[in-house]
Amino acid sequence: PAPIMIRGPFGKFVMDTEKMKHLVLIAGGTGITPFRSMTRAITQKGLPNKVTVAYSVRTPSEIIYHEEFKTLAAKHPNIAFYATVTRPHLMHPGASWNGPTGRLNAAVFKKIIPNFEKATYFICGSNQLIGTLSADLMKSGIPQNQIIFEKWG
Repeated sequence: PAPIMIRGPFGKFVMDTEKMKHLVLIAGGTGITPFRSMTRAITQKGLPNKVTVAYSVRTPSEIIYHEEFKTLAAKHPNIAFYATVTRPHLMHPGASWNGPTGRLNAAVFKKIIPNFEKATYFICGSNQLIGTLSADLMKSGIPQNQIIFEKWG
């Protein structure tokens, strides 16, 4: 058998629960996946960190782990789940959505995040989402070292 070489993990997409008291986990589409494990780790370890999961999808049928995040938010007062739909006109006939619509931006976070400027923002999603949202957060006063992202696609 040939030897297998293993390297990594690489990157800086990790949470420091000692320093980061409020994590805002921003996802587009399948970018929600790493935030599921981050949120689970915080709740399973009973950590006091505040976590806001902000999730943007085109239609409600695309919300991944919806029930799991709603349940975590209901059970843990330090966890909040916010989902927004960007293209409600593309919903299947008969489908409904009573939640927020539109893209995530700094104005939305200023409304839903207490102490907006003190939070650490993790963003995972398309390059467009990351570029637009990172620039908007920095323009709104969030220092670059409080914005951590994972690009794909």
